[in-house]
Amino acid sequence: MVYTVYCDNELLFDPRIDELAIFNKKIALEVNKTGSFDFKIYPSHPMYDRIKRLKSSIEVYQDAYMVFRGRVLDDTQDFNNAKDVICEGDLAFLNDGVIRPYTYSGSVSGFLSYIMAEYNAQVETAKRFVLGNVTVTDPNDYITRSSITAASAWDVVNDKLIKLLGGYIRIRRSGGINYVDYLEDSTAQSLQEIKLGENLLDLNKEIKGQDIVTALIPYGAKLGNDTDERLTIAAVNGGIDYVFNQDAVDAYGWIFATKTWDDVTVGDNLLTKAAAELASRINLSVSLDVSAIDLSMTDDQIDELRFFEYVKINSPAHQLNEFMLIQKLTI
Repeated sequence: MVYTVYCDNELLFDPRIDELAIFNKKIALEVNKTGSFDFKIYPSHPMYDRIKRLKSSIEVYQDAYMVFRGRVLDDTQDFNNAKDVICEGDLAFLNDGVIRPYTYSGSVSGFLSYIMAEYNAQVETAKRFVLGNVTVTDPNDYITRSSITAASAWDVVNDKLIKLLGGYIRIRRSGGINYVDYLEDSTAQSLQEIKLGENLLDLNKEIKGQDIVTALIPYGAKLGNDTDERLTIAAVNGGIDYVFNQDAVDAYGWIFATKTWDDVTVGDNLLTKAAAELASRINLSVSLDVSAIDLSMTDDQIDELRFFEYVKINSPAHQLNEFMLIQKLTI
């Protein structure tokens, strides 16, 4: 396995070419975040003066697979004129376009298509995106979104889609085209396992209980223009305006929360949404911070460990033998 780096389509780093050396290389990827790639470059490098802030395009490859694509954000120069270069991932491009005040009603994919069209009209070709796969849906396949203020395209995607519906925004490049996917979950699974005694170096397990909810009071749209009273589920839920999970109540006690859906006007639909929301909030949040060796670096017959793929963690000493999604990756 060989990592190479390109700057504006010219080779910037290849470990097999001494004069193209860069140092302190680090890639940091995280779901629904821009990601970053940092490195140090010295004046002796032939491309030292050709790396331009906000202009230069940076691509990092693992053999033929693109691990990172983005642009140079900033650099700092030390006493010896060495530069520490900071790059941000291409998801950050969505901060360069503004979505003016709008009102939208329709499907999730239609709303994302609208955002992309508005954004693409404002930026240069290299930063434009084509709408790719959209697997996140609303139970009614109909959402209502509006804003009286302008905001960046990324803020609209994050605030009006991800925070309300969940899912993952992924940038994908294929055939020279930049696609933006909005996925409910990853469908990719690594054939390599992370095993205790083989390639697992360290593991920390964090279990969080602060986000647990065992009972949820849902609210829908306002019942009229001249009132703040909202739709509840009482009329379709035996007179009770909340849903609860008895097993979770028995385990953790009564923990109430509320959630409002401004675009829901039918009680049965509100009940369906509330039940789905509660189901996602009754489980303890478990995350693993794992240090592991990617065995594909020593044997090209072994599948790589890649970002946004499920990988099996097998460590009997930690009572772990399950697939978990790689949501953060540092190389």
